[in-house]
Amino acid sequence: MPDLFFPTVSTRPAHLCDSQPETQKHFLACNPQVKDQNQWLAPHVAYDLSETASPSTNAILREMNQLPIHQRTNLSACVADFGDETSVLAKFYDQHLAGLDLTTTAQDSNGLAGMGMAVLGARADSFQTALQQYQQALIQLNNYHRVGRVAG
Repeated sequence: MPDLFFPTVSTRPAHLCDSQPETQKHFLACNPQVKDQNQWLAPHVAYDLSETASPSTNAILREMNQLPIHQRTNLSACVADFGDETSVLAKFYDQHLAGLDLTTTAQDSNGLAGMGMAVLGARADSFQTALQQYQQALIQLNNYHRVGRVAG
């Protein structure tokens, strides 16, 4: 598996390779788009940190670097957060979440929440009505006892 690097800020291969000539030589061989060690590396662009160049890695780099900048930014943030586990996370997404339409799921959730609020509101209204009836019954009972004492 290739060792890819997504810088988040512009940097130079010399800084990335700790100024070690052999490491810089490998970096330049694996990244033909980088002409020399003093060229600035663009942020959120994939670079190969492998020790040997591979045609399959070059194909992967081309594919990743053709993504829109916002997708590369998200991908580089994901790699920064999850590291080597990014591929596991991608497999999980493909198996369990890729077919999930989040817009309809959100709408369904809003509908369920709305129904829940309606039921809660109806119960609150019912409780309030029962409380008012109880209060009226207590007032009537109190009046009955008061009138009964006065009359008797």
